[in-house]
Amino acid sequence: MPGACHFRMVARRMAATGVVLLLGAAGAAAQSCAEAGWIGGDEATANLSTAVAPIEQALEVDGTSRSFVRFRVDGDADVRLEAAGQDGADPVAELVALDGRLISEDDDSGGNLASRIETTIGEGTYCLTVRGYYDDQMMTDIRIGLQSQEAMTVGGSGGSYGTSVCTAETAAAELVDGTLDAALSTSGQITTGGTADGAPFHRFRLEAPTQLSITAENENADPVLTLYDEQGSVLAENDDFDGLNSRLDFVEALPAGTYCIGLTALSDSQQRIELTVAAFDEAQFLQSAYARGEMSPPPGSDYPVDDLGPLATTLSNDFVLTGSARWIRFEVSEPSLVLINALGSASGMDTRLALFTEAGRRLDENDDFGGGFDSRLVTPVDPGVYMIALTTVGGSGTAGAARLIVERYIRAPG
Repeated sequence: MPGACHFRMVARRMAATGVVLLLGAAGAAAQSCAEAGWIGGDEATANLSTAVAPIEQALEVDGTSRSFVRFRVDGDADVRLEAAGQDGADPVAELVALDGRLISEDDDSGGNLASRIETTIGEGTYCLTVRGYYDDQMMTDIRIGLQSQEAMTVGGSGGSYGTSVCTAETAAAELVDGTLDAALSTSGQITTGGTADGAPFHRFRLEAPTQLSITAENENADPVLTLYDEQGSVLAENDDFDGLNSRLDFVEALPAGTYCIGLTALSDSQQRIELTVAAFDEAQFLQSAYARGEMSPPPGSDYPVDDLGPLATTLSNDFVLTGSARWIRFEVSEPSLVLINALGSASGMDTRLALFTEAGRRLDENDDFGGGFDSRLVTPVDPGVYMIALTTVGGSGTAGAARLIVERYIRAPG
């Protein structure tokens, strides 16, 4: 549609894992922002510094992309960016600089599933991007204006992350005395805790480039982790890495410098959150990727895999799911169409499926087929060995039994 452009959501899917290689996607975001249409139709109309009222637009979001719309300000401005989904949709709004940097992100602060970002920005061109929380296709009403102008959304508590920035002037608890890399060389990890209201920021300093893993745990709080540099720019952010807990893995070493960890809670900001910062562990990182069903165990690995053997027509098995992915192997002997269903045993149990080749290439994935919580894949395959990752979606309480049904169809002769 006019005024919006899209890029594939590779960065979005990585963001859910906390893998900080995703921030290399800033180049894609920069290109998409630079190519986006101006809200209101042209640059003059999209200038908030001269607009006498907020600028509104209906924005279409498809299920695999985020939508961009450009605006600009002529100097420092207190802006308000809002996105309200139509027909009960749940949008997530992001404020992105023209170079692709993520400045702020929000979900649900506008109330009634609407997003609302209120922050101060300097002179320049920016983009509001919108995506569906569940990668939904939707129509979203957006409004971009100044905080002094009337808001579109009612506002609400909870569900906000990335809207409170940590800079060098922000009061923050010191994670360690001295440098973090020196402390980790002795202890391996640093653990502290507090509520999102009482201890929203923790600062640390690195003397040398360091690979890190940062976790925030307490599913009753539903914590969100944000890492800022000394200028207050968002370097990485994660929600719901492991159930409702959050994690950031810095596979590429963070440069020497000062950083700030932001903690928010989407459910209960008075719940204590356990914050752990540890030296990055490659073996643990890979095991965690297998357990989440995002990467298949390599051939010959000792990671547990259930082998269903050759698939003649139909295989049906029941599996108990306890939070980690169940990996299931099967084999087909000729070109086929495979139909895979995952049926949860309990009402509301939300299954998820992903199909991989034995070498580890992801072929297909699905969550919530047919308007319910069960999952289905219909995928053409060549002869070979395949791996299914069967998982549940959500936090604790999603454990239970699921029935996996794998069927094979071949083209009729003639």
